[in-house]
This record gives sequence, structure tokens and C-alpha cells, in this order.
Amino acid sequence: MGRMRQSLLPRSLRWHRATSPRQSNRLPGPSSPSRRSSMLSCCSPRARPTWRCPRCGRVPRTTHCPDCVVLYANFYRGLAHARRRELQPAAEALEEAVRLGLSRELVREHLIWTYNQLVIDAVLDQDLARAADWLTKLSEVGGQTADVARENVAYALRLYGQEKARAEDYDEAARLWTKALEITPRDFVLRQNLAVALERADRADEAIPHWHELVQQLAKGTAKSGKARRDGAVATEDEALSAHVQAVAHRHLADLYLEEDDLGRAIAQMERALTAVPDDTDTRRELAGLLIEEGSPRKALPHLERLVADQPDSVDVLMSLSAAHRLLGNVDAAVKALERAYVLEPDNPLVHLGLGTATALRAIDSPAAATAEGDARRALELLPGGRVLGLVALGTVQLAQGKRKAAIRTLKKCVREATDKANAAIETGRVYWKAGERELAAEAWADAMKKAKRSPERFPALAAEWAKAGDVERCKECFKELLSRGFVVDAIDAAEAVIATPQGKLFLRRALAELVPWAPDITVRMFLAQGLLRADDMPTARALVNSIAWDSVSTNDAEGILFVTDLDYKYRYKLLERRTATAVAQWLDANPTVWPEPVGGVHGRA
Repeated sequence: MGRMRQSLLPRSLRWHRATSPRQSNRLPGPSSPSRRSSMLSCCSPRARPTWRCPRCGRVPRTTHCPDCVVLYANFYRGLAHARRRELQPAAEALEEAVRLGLSRELVREHLIWTYNQLVIDAVLDQDLARAADWLTKLSEVGGQTADVARENVAYALRLYGQEKARAEDYDEAARLWTKALEITPRDFVLRQNLAVALERADRADEAIPHWHELVQQLAKGTAKSGKARRDGAVATEDEALSAHVQAVAHRHLADLYLEEDDLGRAIAQMERALTAVPDDTDTRRELAGLLIEEGSPRKALPHLERLVADQPDSVDVLMSLSAAHRLLGNVDAAVKALERAYVLEPDNPLVHLGLGTATALRAIDSPAAATAEGDARRALELLPGGRVLGLVALGTVQLAQGKRKAAIRTLKKCVREATDKANAAIETGRVYWKAGERELAAEAWADAMKKAKRSPERFPALAAEWAKAGDVERCKECFKELLSRGFVVDAIDAAEAVIATPQGKLFLRRALAELVPWAPDITVRMFLAQGLLRADDMPTARALVNSIAWDSVSTNDAEGILFVTDLDYKYRYKLLERRTATAVAQWLDANPTVWPEPVGGVHGRA
């Protein structure tokens, strides 16, 4: 111990060896005359009256340099604690010696050993947080050991994060993995874990950048390996793993964008995932489903055909292929795909529903075809719980065959057996209208009007049918039914349905203009104003908007004021007259809390 202590002293402080050549290399022991000074004799001036401390350069007033005494006392105390494996006190004493000014080079070896022992003890105690703290201190010591320690810190934080994630404490896991990622930013597995933890902690906005960064990292690695393999060799296992992780990242991004209702970006990410791993059938199937949902069945078709080729016995894939064909109007192809599914699973109720629907639609689309009646009757067999569509198909075929009485019986039976009788009556009216039976169509829709009083959601469709039939009074009645019940959203749907018919805008203009005097409250008048603008009836809409503005000012109706100002701003200040706009502006000035930061409307007028 004496030799070790002596060797740890700086060479400049070993002055007693030069002044006393015969003295032993050992530090003074208990039998030595200089026992009082003991280990602190390095700071004693002895025979040098003007002695200066070689460490700090000061001349001590007493027989010892006080600062150096405390400094080396902490150092040797740390060594003593370390020999007794009192690691925590040893680390504290050595850190205190460094803090007081002892050379870090002198202490580094002992601090490294002590910190390593503390890390080992923490790991054995399964206290990963404490292990990470000691590894962090170890990394601050410097040198090659510090680099290894930093990696170990990241590893400990990673393990601790996994422990928290298993306990479903995803916020804490994300915090630990973020710290670890600061140390090892190129660790793509760690970044992937962090992104997943952020997702599960409902912090999607923070997860998205990490997924994008992960994709970029993997893309760079793939590009480098691609340049290295110019001989067309098969991808290595590492490259395949990288492609798989890249696909996972893109799929996670797709899920996050779907949560934000951003279907376009979600589809783009799924396409990139499929590019990374072209043989991933799950990704291909989900991509096809998203494309159909987006309204792009033509883009989905190649993916579904590839899936059918890879999985010819998959009923789900065949049904998806049938749905895509049906959206594209390829009814024969849709039926063919469902026939294959029916052979595979003849008792599957979803297959029955799909095939029955497809055959019924084929009969309705081509009622004069030789197979039409067979399709309609097969639909009736396959749709025991949904016979309405089958009966509509059969009635359509019978009308095409000239069997008028049989068709009327079939379509009346359709209405009787239907759960939603109003909808069934609307459908039978459409069948009659398509076959040229205008009177029967009007009777069916009149019957639907009576039944729709219990199903007001059917009035938008009825308004469109009456517009098609040119019956303004019945169309107005549909709007009255909706507006008097407060179904403004359904009334807007009805207006859009009417506009979609031939001469729809002209018909809507007539119907709504006649409803203006009837409007019972300001909410209905707001709807009528918007509907008239949608029908391009600017004069009537302008008069109505000014009327709403004056009534809102007189009754202090903030909702009405904000409605007219927003609408006036939307139509470039062409609705409110100057006198009306002035009155509205004065009202807003008198009520600043209604619109504290005006961005349009009358406040935007010059």
C-alpha cells in the first residue's frame, strides 16, 4: 500500500526522497520519527524555511499546505474506501479531490475502476437507472474508456426503456430512448422503438419525424450497399433486414397519416413499403384496400390480380377483386371472381351476400339479357335476409320482358317485405321510371313520402326523384319536412342531390325561392340563402342575406351576424348593401368579444 501511494504522488512532490537518499522508497510508517506528518509529509517544508508548495506555488504559514492537505486527504480516503469496496464513498471522495483541483490524470484510473464496479453492482441489482447514471459519469472521465462508457450508457438506457415499455409506461420509455438516441443517433432499432413508444403514448406528431429519419438512414445504407454490389449478387441478410425495417417504418407512417385522415399520404407510404419489400402480401392487400377507399379501383386492380395469383384460394382477396371490378362497372368480372369464392367456401354468408348482390346488379343493368331472370332468381336464393334487391332485380327483368302485372306484384311484394319501406318504395319508383312507367313511379314515390315521415333520412333522395319528375310542389314538401324537423344537414344533402339531376340548379332555384316566405326561423333562412347561392340565384340570395343581417342586428343575434359577415367575405363583399354593412360593422364594434380579431366580412371592407 505504501509503494502504491508513493507512486501515485506527482514526481514534483516526492522531495523527501531527494533530501534523504538513504530513506526507504516506502512512505513513513508507524515506526518512523515523522509519524505525525504521515501521508501528508509531502506538504511539509521541513528544512526549507521559504519552501513553496510545488503543487499550488504558495508559501504555507504552518508546517503544511492546507489546501493540498485536504485535496490529498480526499484522494487517499477514496483509495482506502475503494480497497474496502466501499464504492459509493470512494467515488464521492475521488470526485471531491478532482473538484478541489487534483489532476484528473492522477485520479482517472481509480475513478474508472470505481465507476465500473458501481455499474456492475447496479446491473446485478437490476437497477438499470442507477447503472445508466454511473455509466454517464464514467463517460465524462474521458479517453477510450469514455467512448465505451457512452455506448454502455445508451445500452443501459435502452434496457431500462424496454423495462418501462413492458410496464406500458410509454412516456418514460420514450424519454429514456430519446437520451440513448442522443448518444447513438445511428442506431435504427433504437429509433424504431422510440417511434413506436411515441405512437403508443398518443404523441403521433413526435413519432412521424423519427419514422422519416429512420427511412432516410436505411435508404442511405441501402444505396451504399447497392453501389458495392454492382455484379448483381443476391442481397445479403443485413440488406434484407434493412428493407424489412424500412417497410415497417413506411407502414407505421401510413397508419399515422390515416389517423389524421390524410389518405393520400397514407397511400404514398404504403406504396413505398411495398417497393421496399415487394413480396409482402399484407402490405399489398392493405394498399389495394386504401386505393379502393380513395376511389381509385383501377389502381387497385393490378395489386389484387397479383394477390389472386399468389393466393388463389383466398376468399377475401377474391371478394376484394370483385368489389374493384364492380366499382369499375365490370359486373361480369365481379361475378366471375365471386363464383370462384363460392366454390371455395359455399357456406360463407359473406360470399352469399356478395354473389347475390353482384348477380342482382347484373340483372338490373342488363334486364333484357338471356341470363337476367336466372341472375335475379339466384339473387333471391342467395339473399334470404336481403330479398329487397333480388325482388327489385326480378321486377326490373319482368318489366323488360313485358310482364307488367307480374312486375307490379313483385315490386309491391318488395315493399311489403322490406324493413325500410320508404327506401324500398323509392327503389321501385326508380324501376318504374327507368322502364318508362311514369305514373307508377309517381305513385311509388308518393307512397314513399308517407312512409318517409318515420324515416326522414329518405327525404333527400325523394327530393331528387321529384326534381327528376319535375314536381316542384313535392320537392318543396321534402325540404319543408326536413327543415321543420331541424335536419339542416339532410336538407343540404337534398339540395346537392337535386343539383345532380338534369336542370337541377334551375329546379332548386324555383323550389327554394318559393320557400323563403315560409321560413319559420333564422336558421332555415340561413340554409335557404346558402342553397340559393348554390343554385346561382344571386338576387334572391342577396335580398335574403340583407334581411338576415338586419334582423340579427335588431335582435342581437351573434350567430346571424357572424353568418352574414362570413358569407359576405366568401362572395367578395357582393352580398351586403353598404347601409347594411355599416350597421353590421357598428354592431361588431359595440360587441368586440364576438369577433375580437376580424379577418373578413364587413371588417375587411375598404
